This record gives sequence, structure tokens and C-alpha cells, in this order.
Amino acid sequence: MRRYELPPSSVNRILTVNTWHHIPNREAYAEHLAGRLTNGGSIWVIDFEKDAPMGPPKKHRLNPQAVVQELEAGGSRRVFATWACPTSTWWSAAPTSRRGPRRAMARGERAAPNKPGALM
Repeated sequence: MRRYELPPSSVNRILTVNTWHHIPNREAYAEHLAGRLTNGGSIWVIDFEKDAPMGPPKKHRLNPQAVVQELEAGGSRRVFATWACPTSTWWSAAPTSRRGPRRAMARGERAAPNKPGALM
């Protein structure tokens, strides 16, 4: 398998979909990703929640607060669950040394489905 390296400060957004639960040492990986973002960039994680009615085996599903803690341990601030559906949550994170999303929601709150920015 070929490995691709992103240069530091080279991308505006990083998106992972249904893969975060496969990554070992997610805190270190979050830190690595944060270093690849341009000023004002963000990391987006979409993954299955623990009590999702479908998805990978339950042992691989994520506790939403654990994802927040992993991204924060990797150096991000303002980590938010910005959208939720019956099976997954979307988390966004901005690195500590960079400007983050324009509209900040309180940590741990979830946006209403199909209404980004509307709190549940």
C-alpha cells in the first residue's frame, strides 16, 4: 500500500467517515492531522455512536464524549458534535493554534438533524 504524506499547513479541511474507530492511538493521530491544517482549518469526524441501531460491532462503536476527548488531547479546541442522525454523529474540531468554526456550540451539545447550528 502506498503511503501519502500531507505537508504541514497544506489543507483546509480533513474529513474521516466511519473510520475513526479503526485508528489506533487516535490522540496522536488527531495531533498529526491538526498539523496538516492551514490557519482556520478544521477536522471533521463522522462515525457510529455506541447505541446506534446499526453499524459495526458494538465494541467498535464510539462514545461521543470519547471522540471529543481524543480530539482535544490531540491539541484541538472547540470540539463540537455538530450534526446527529440515528446512527452517527459529526464532530468538528479546530486546532488550538488556529481560528476555529465561526459558529461555536457549547461542548458536548448536539445539533438537530438537518439543521446545522440548531441545538437539540
